[in-house]
Amino acid sequence: MEKVSRLVGPFYISDYFFFAGFCIILWLLFLLPALDNSKRKAWIVTCISSLVLTIFGSIQTWDIQVNNLWTNEYFYSEDNTCRCVVIFFVASNFMDLILGYAYYPEHLDPFSTIAHHIFYMIFMYFILTLEFSRGFNICFLMEAPTFIRAVGSIWPQYRHDLFFGVVFFLARIAFNVYLSYQLYFLAYPSIMWTSLIVLALHIYWFTKWLFGFINKRSQTLKSQ
Repeated sequence: MEKVSRLVGPFYISDYFFFAGFCIILWLLFLLPALDNSKRKAWIVTCISSLVLTIFGSIQTWDIQVNNLWTNEYFYSEDNTCRCVVIFFVASNFMDLILGYAYYPEHLDPFSTIAHHIFYMIFMYFILTLEFSRGFNICFLMEAPTFIRAVGSIWPQYRHDLFFGVVFFLARIAFNVYLSYQLYFLAYPSIMWTSLIVLALHIYWFTKWLFGFINKRSQTLKSQ
């Protein structure tokens, strides 16, 4: 991505082209599968975005860990690929809202979808402004359980609750703890506290899932 000139605020002309391109691609991919109900359609954009983000998040995490790059100079910086991935993340949140209102409004949860997407689009504004996209790319590893859930929601025959729970624990709790630990030694303490707040939310979600999973298993065993 060649950073030639800025058009509006902190964004480069190329940012707008990438954003528009990603939106068009997501829209076309959304129209591709012939699904029989809106609930399954509601997971298409999430499935695509979480797969892409998990791949790039894994690559970035591997790079920073293997090469011991937990430094301010590396974490709070960016390259063209990382900036592109953040723009893709913004585009996927934007398109999920637009397509949601058009095709599956009954599945747009006020908190986990609408508030979540708006918050992260605003947050990404600051990430792109400060050019910290490389550090945030590491967080995309936490999208792994979202991809597993999306696949199970679109194709129920591939749903596996225990596998989802294990991956959720590893990606959104264990990794989140490790990330918060590393952030403690870097600049900008507010970033570490943000990570800890997200961790608390992930623990809450995991606890809810765990009790639901245990109840579901116990009911299954009783019915046998």
